[in-house]
Amino acid sequence: MPNARHGGFHSTEVPAVRAVNLRTLHDQQPIVVPQGSLVLQVPKGNPLDVSLFVQHHGADSAVQSTDKITHFFARHSPAPAKGLTASSQQRLKFTVSQDRKMVSCDKGYNYIRHFLSGEVRCIDRKTTKNFKKAWTVQIGPDARHIVEVEKKHATSKIVTLSVDGEILCEALAEDIESEDGKWECNFRLCGERFLEWEVYQTNADGMTLETTGEVLQRSVFSHDCFVSFEQNIAEATLTIGGLEYANMPERQELHQEEALRWIAEALKGSFGLRIPYQIDETAPVGLEAVVLSGVTSFQKGSGSLFGGLFNFCCAHTGREGEVVSDVVVEENA
Repeated sequence: MPNARHGGFHSTEVPAVRAVNLRTLHDQQPIVVPQGSLVLQVPKGNPLDVSLFVQHHGADSAVQSTDKITHFFARHSPAPAKGLTASSQQRLKFTVSQDRKMVSCDKGYNYIRHFLSGEVRCIDRKTTKNFKKAWTVQIGPDARHIVEVEKKHATSKIVTLSVDGEILCEALAEDIESEDGKWECNFRLCGERFLEWEVYQTNADGMTLETTGEVLQRSVFSHDCFVSFEQNIAEATLTIGGLEYANMPERQELHQEEALRWIAEALKGSFGLRIPYQIDETAPVGLEAVVLSGVTSFQKGSGSLFGGLFNFCCAHTGREGEVVSDVVVEENA
């Protein structure tokens, strides 16, 4: 829900409100949550010819479209890590100074650029037999995938497509609605990236505190992939995002880069990144916050005990007996 006091949004639980009564702020239209159903179709005359479909429903629960489950093949990028303590999350951490003017990162410029763009690059292509072909691709600086297509027997019409050593599809051409005379399979490589910001917190008035917190920004991505061939697997092609493997940019070896320290405006200009805020709702505000700030400065030996309070009271006055404080809070982009 929109946060009118501090800007941005905050989570709100409304368990007693029906979904049809929730509306968006900008157009006052009901919120539509996509819904779907899995339908297993078993022909009466041939029970072995089973098909699984996905039905998409509209706002009135009416069926809008029906697609075979073969239209929804996907793999996670990067491949899930193995082991209880392993993690496959892609994270990039920034540390922000207390005055919000400087930002540091332990990665170099080329790594950050590739992380944010998620560009797909080719690494290697192998044709080991007439019945097997493999491609190795890189998505972002940390994710690698091996896509393989093969026939396990020379006379078989069944083709196996594997991603990272695991079978994704094993089917005849007609089973996955391929074009006549071809074997074709569509799938997606999906994942998420995280930007982790270590920032100094602010109170509700926008005053910077001495405590730090972490802000996690999540973004999702999806790459459409397509494998196709006619008769000879050795001539099979892999296309990702509409770009054939042969036309993809080649992977660049990342050399050791120095950790970067950026001016906030330079970070915005180079990558379009804006420093987020984290508000501590429990922190003191108003006069109490100013007094506590003065006490903290006095304890650190960087100011007088009443200096902050005196400046607060004398900075700006309105009508007689009224004290006005100007506080400017930069809004999140």
